[in-house]
Amino acid sequence: MAAFVRHYILQTSEENAEALRRTLLELRDFVAGCPGSVQVDLLHAPDAPERLFFIEHWASKADHEAAGKRLPSAVMGSLKQLLVAPPQMADLVDAGHAA
Repeated sequence: MAAFVRHYILQTSEENAEALRRTLLELRDFVAGCPGSVQVDLLHAPDAPERLFFIEHWASKADHEAAGKRLPSAVMGSLKQLLVAPPQMADLVDAGHAA
């Protein structure tokens, strides 16, 4: 189990759903190659492809923060243009272990 998980919910319009998916796949590939990245998931409900869930699993919060400083600016710029609202996000830890 990863020590730190960052969960994003990203919303776009129906006509931009495929473009957002492609952009997030590019971001997923970048994040997966970062030191400390354990797993990256990109999901959506079958009936709502315009609402995507991007879930990053990290060895530590420090690894996540370090990767955040190196995000590709072109991908992040495309991402911002495709969203209809700021992403919702949450930091998560395993509830089965003591804090």
